[in-house]
Amino acid sequence: MIWFSVVLILLLIIVYYKWAFSYWRKKGVPCVEPTIPFGNIQALITSQLYVGTHLKNAYLLFKQLGHKHAGMYLLSWPRYLPIDRNIIKHILIQEFDYFNDRGFYYNEKDDPLSANLFSLSGERWRNLRSRLSPVFTSGKLRFMFDSLLRCGYQLQLAMENLSYLKNTIEVRELSICYSINVIGLCAFGVDCNCFENPNSDFRKFGKKVFDYTSWFRRIKMCFAFAMPNLALWLGVEAFGKDYTDFFTNIVQETIDYREKHNVVSKDLIQLLIEIKDNWKKDMSMEELAAQVFIFFSAGFETTSTSLTFCLYELGLNLNIQKKVREEITTTLSKYQNNFTYEAVSNMKYMNQVIEETLRKYPPVAFIGRRCVKDCKIPGTAVILEKDMYIDISILGIHHDPEYYPEPEKFDPERFSEKNKNLRNACTYLPFGDGPRTCIGMRFAITQLKVALVVLLKQHQFTVHSTTTIPVVFEPYSFTLHPKTGIFMTVNKI
Repeated sequence: MIWFSVVLILLLIIVYYKWAFSYWRKKGVPCVEPTIPFGNIQALITSQLYVGTHLKNAYLLFKQLGHKHAGMYLLSWPRYLPIDRNIIKHILIQEFDYFNDRGFYYNEKDDPLSANLFSLSGERWRNLRSRLSPVFTSGKLRFMFDSLLRCGYQLQLAMENLSYLKNTIEVRELSICYSINVIGLCAFGVDCNCFENPNSDFRKFGKKVFDYTSWFRRIKMCFAFAMPNLALWLGVEAFGKDYTDFFTNIVQETIDYREKHNVVSKDLIQLLIEIKDNWKKDMSMEELAAQVFIFFSAGFETTSTSLTFCLYELGLNLNIQKKVREEITTTLSKYQNNFTYEAVSNMKYMNQVIEETLRKYPPVAFIGRRCVKDCKIPGTAVILEKDMYIDISILGIHHDPEYYPEPEKFDPERFSEKNKNLRNACTYLPFGDGPRTCIGMRFAITQLKVALVVLLKQHQFTVHSTTTIPVVFEPYSFTLHPKTGIFMTVNKI
């Protein structure tokens, strides 16, 4: 009887999967043949393939076959992969109201930090975005530039000390410490100086945010994305109580101290205090903490990996590195060697180098969207139904030879003014596109430029022989970063 029950259950599971896997065929959308029980994500589990690479491979395969779009399956649940640029533009910009939800799981009740600008949708997202947008204007960036510069000099000192002890350094760790210092000082007004205090709580929490090396966390989040309503009912948390307690307490204590002692500081919390005071309906402490948290977590991870990849490519392309260094020297001389916001803003070729780094190594390798109401896909007979999840492969688009010939070549000239003006919409997406473009884009670029100035001005970086070429990506991470260390030889000029 027991064996009969087991066989019956297995047969029912197989029948269910066969029915579920017929979804895209019935819609006339091409798809890779899924397998039970993982659907199209078996390679992520058995081959330890990074999810961004998995989506890139699917994008390039279907693009080569001449398809406008494709269907995929996360376990048994269908997901939509747009290929055609016009469909991607339709989703991100033209019909944004149909796709304003990122489809990112959050649980405001049990995990308040997860309800942030990145994950919210609809009117709540619009209201929050309108409140926070003034925080990230160029004027406010000038307001925080002194703090950025302070972190830059800490990076310079740390790098000089390391290169004095040994001329081979691991730039990933150097980039992590710099990025945490920047976010700690510019968001919280806390000088955590991870170069001198490697056990800082900011570093500990920062490194854990997007770390999915734990099997339990991977399974939990896969379940939450596949069945968000059930996960919400069960109280599944994206981050956890330790994150909530740490960030809520530090925001609360900082605000209480400043209001009591009338302290004004040049950081994100100060700007949020001003916003809170200027709105009739105050933001709750949980809302404030959630926004500071996402600024910390997203800003730390993305900029540290971008700086790492930028130094890596400059270490492989010494002629480009030399050109950047010459621009640094020439530009600073125009400002009497004063390291100012205006001087950094006028380093145009450095901007091209950063943009090419973000093209080749986009920190977030794909964009997620959820269809909030039925929508017909232009140029097809397909109607995406409400609650359908969409995956847009940024890594695939950035390595599409139609848009970027010789995509593996590092070529900053792709981003000269002339070439940028020739580029089609929605073919360069390191910060997304449309109304949900990353709000901290200017800050991230300026942060990277400050680091490059202090590192390259008097030092030459070359990739050490122990560094893996080409880079292998960490498979169990939400963001794109190297699996192994990036070791470089540093010589003083």
